[in-house]
Amino acid sequence: TIGFIHSKDILIVDGNELNYLISNSDWETPYFIDVDSYQTKDFPATVIMPSIRDFCSTGFNKNTDWYSFGVLMFQLYTGIHPYKGTHPKYNITVDASGNESKIDNVSERCKNKISVYNKEVKYPPFVKLDSIPSGLNDWFFSLFEKGERLPPPNVIVNLAPKPQITKVYGI
Repeated sequence: TIGFIHSKDILIVDGNELNYLISNSDWETPYFIDVDSYQTKDFPATVIMPSIRDFCSTGFNKNTDWYSFGVLMFQLYTGIHPYKGTHPKYNITVDASGNESKIDNVSERCKNKISVYNKEVKYPPFVKLDSIPSGLNDWFFSLFEKGERLPPPNVIVNLAPKPQITKVYGI
């Protein structure tokens, strides 16, 4: 469906977890909601949820849409955001008195490619990176550790149902 939207020269931009629904009758049919935030040649997007924003990019494009999709897919497979967990350099701050405190620094970790794949990142034991299918795991690693922005591998594309266009009234 994302590829279909892109083929019409439209960007999703804010493809966060609150903007998709899955049919509860077949658990396969996706519904894309909040489409008034999409970007077209005549309507620039202005908002994106920080959790799916590509902090390595200064604008929006097809690859930033795929990055956002990758973040959501990673969370579905692992139960954790790819830039969560704790890293000694990025998640701990020390005040003037020497007191340490934990901070959430997704943007800096994204810019510096310090994901849960990094050996210094500590994450909860329920996260099982080795349970992700290999082709998809390679794509995640390329997205989050190497900073490569590519569409997902065919293993995902081939599983997706054909896009259906539903008439929306009032638009």
